[in-house]
Amino acid sequence: MKLNLHFLEAEGSLDSWHAILRTQAKSVADLITATVPPRFISRPVDVLVQYLPEETIPELGIGGSCFRRGLVTINLDPANTLFEKSLTTGRFTQTLAHELHHSMRHEACGYGYSLGEAFISEGLADSFAQKLFTGLAPVWTNALVNCDWAEVINRAELELDHVHYDHSVWFFGAGELPRWTGYTIGYHLVQLYGRHYPDKAEHGMIDVPHSDILLTMWEALKMELQSN
Repeated sequence: MKLNLHFLEAEGSLDSWHAILRTQAKSVADLITATVPPRFISRPVDVLVQYLPEETIPELGIGGSCFRRGLVTINLDPANTLFEKSLTTGRFTQTLAHELHHSMRHEACGYGYSLGEAFISEGLADSFAQKLFTGLAPVWTNALVNCDWAEVINRAELELDHVHYDHSVWFFGAGELPRWTGYTIGYHLVQLYGRHYPDKAEHGMIDVPHSDILLTMWEALKMELQSN
């Protein structure tokens, strides 16, 4: 996979981090090249790395987004006391891998429009990033530790097909749901699917239809929660 890195630094310098960021980005590209089928990486991706503290995850000093195939954005806050740790523990590479999965999936079958499709796209990206780097699950995949899983899942089931769902409520904690709820649900669904279909998981599940995972794993997720 060919990545074109571009640094935006009008609001703050990233100069002292250029070398390590380039090295880590190359490691992501090389691992993706070795993992996914060539048809998904036939064209380059622009990676915009910018000094933008307000768009980072405070626990990492890093954030990211991807809204189309050819462009990934990574936001950094070097002043965050956890930023350097994020580089040394693989959080930057995981974040980049997560967003590049979105990039590849945008071309393969799209991010999706409904809440259920968003669960799957985010869960696939997180599982892919975990597979490539360290085996460490992203921090936002364990949001439902101290709440009633069954209640949250029941609410999600009612909204799975909704295309006018509130993404900020489900994924960013803008409402009454725990922060990162959507990421956690999606991650567990995809992990279940990967255990049932390891041959597909091996190559990143870039083009697995959303419906395949939702239809086969939703009831399995509910049963798993009931047994815990």
